[in-house]
Amino acid sequence: MKQSGLRPRHGAEGIVKFTESQTVAVQRLLPIAPSHGMGAATFARWMTRLLRLLRHIRVLG
Repeated sequence: MKQSGLRPRHGAEGIVKFTESQTVAVQRLLPIAPSHGMGAATFARWMTRLLRLLRHIRVLG
């Protein structure tokens, strides 16, 4: 009991061994899907233009 946490099973290696990483992403700036009434092709065209503009003004890398 006094040495709990000193073994590999309870230390940093144990945490890595018994956990699974997961990515969680949140969409904040731009919608992922077209708004109501907008076709997929129109949405794709506008998103492409917007992303090019954001890259041009160095907002995106």
